[in-house]
Amino acid sequence: MSILTSEAEASTPPVDAARTPRWTDARDQMIHACALQEHIISMATVLPTSVTVNMRYALARGYRYTDGEIDVTVHLHADPDAVCAYQEFLGGEVAEMPHGVSSAGVAQVKVELTGEMFGCSFSVWALTDAPAVAL
Repeated sequence: MSILTSEAEASTPPVDAARTPRWTDARDQMIHACALQEHIISMATVLPTSVTVNMRYALARGYRYTDGEIDVTVHLHADPDAVCAYQEFLGGEVAEMPHGVSSAGVAQVKVELTGEMFGCSFSVWALTDAPAVAL
C-alpha cells in the first residue's frame, strides 16, 4: 500500500460492471448538472430567481434514466433581456413563443434560451407581457 492509498481504498474490491447500479449514469449527469448550476451562478450578471436540476422520470414509475433526462432550468422573473445576456456565456438559441394570458388578462410571451453545456441540456427563460397590437 502506497502512502497515497488509504486503508479503505486498499481494501475496496474492484468494481464489477455487471453489478454497478443502473443509476450511475444518472448520478454522473446530476453531477454535470450541478457543475452547470455553479457555472451559471458564477457567470451571471443578473442573478436568477431560481435554478433547478430536473429529473424527467421517476424510477418508481418503471422508467430508466437515459442521456438528456436530467437538465438545468433557470428562471429569470420578467427579465427577457437577461435571457439574452445569459446567451453570451452559455451559447445556445433564443426563441420567443406565446405563453397564454396572465391572471390580469394580459397576453404573455416566453423568451427562452436552450442549449447544452458540460453534457447537460439547459433552459433559461422569462415571461413578459406581449407587445400591444396597434389598431
